[in-house]
Amino acid sequence: MKNDYPNIDYWEYIEKHCVRYYGWLPASKKFKKENQKKILKYFTLCAREGIDIFMLEKAKILFRDSDGYLIDVHICESDQSAAADIDRDVRPPLNAGLIVGELQKILNFEESEEVEMQLRKDDTDVDSIEIRDYVYYKSKNKELESLFPFDIINFDPYECLVNTIFEDNEMYKAYNKIFTLQKGINSFLLFLTTDFSEIHNDVEANFKRDISKNIYNYPKLEELLLKEYGTALYDEIEELKRRVFGFAKTFIISSAKDNGWNCEHHDIYVYEYYKKPKETRMLNSVVKFTKTDNNGENTKYISDLKKIILNTPKYFSSDKARQNEKVIKDLEELKIYSNQVRNEYRHK
Repeated sequence: MKNDYPNIDYWEYIEKHCVRYYGWLPASKKFKKENQKKILKYFTLCAREGIDIFMLEKAKILFRDSDGYLIDVHICESDQSAAADIDRDVRPPLNAGLIVGELQKILNFEESEEVEMQLRKDDTDVDSIEIRDYVYYKSKNKELESLFPFDIINFDPYECLVNTIFEDNEMYKAYNKIFTLQKGINSFLLFLTTDFSEIHNDVEANFKRDISKNIYNYPKLEELLLKEYGTALYDEIEELKRRVFGFAKTFIISSAKDNGWNCEHHDIYVYEYYKKPKETRMLNSVVKFTKTDNNGENTKYISDLKKIILNTPKYFSSDKARQNEKVIKDLEELKIYSNQVRNEYRHK
């Protein structure tokens, strides 16, 4: 997927819009209503089309100022060309609205005493690639971290979260940083997307271990698995269902619990990549996180696991998506809307 990025036309990617339409949009509306906030603070990796932004703006979840700049919308983009298009066409806020750089390098940045000492010397070669990269990402790290917390985070990177072991996966480490950076807020909504076509053996071993541990600790969970799947053994559950369940348990629920959050899944979606529908499957989790209050945490935890077992994943094959007239019509209307917004503010 990462290598395909420059050639993806998201206006043609109907499969992905199924997830926006049935997942991101209703979850955002519900979250806004529950929190009674007029302006929601939004972070996204939106690609050059910015479809998620225009969708939420059209639904009056995001807003612009009188000059046409988005209010409290912050974007990270690693591709310089795409960043220029986003700046021109999507119009993020002038102040720190668009951060250009690799998200994992920004969030995972750590100061080096050795490099800091070099920078203090008069004869340091500040034009070296390593020094320039260090200085740049140090500034971007401070810039981005100062913007947290957000009400809604759309964590939709080109990099895969499950194709390498956790210790070597820089995007996985960046994802986990979010839970600490969000401490200044009581609840937030997360859209988490990853390529789900290939899962590293060690990652799936983690899925299996976590689920087995839960079955041991919560006998009622075993009963539910037996009732729903006919087995409580990980390897005997249908491959996609067990992997989705494992992802939710390891990536979402465990990360939340370890960092002091409860979570509630709106839903989990699997959809095919429109250019390679038989080869590439994407996964998206739509989840609300709330700070733990030590009141009925285990009940909430098990309740979320049950919901995942009973209701997920929602699967959008390429054929199914391209027969969905509601989604196709909505995407067409969004394209018209985005052009209207661009034309309205183009010369301001």
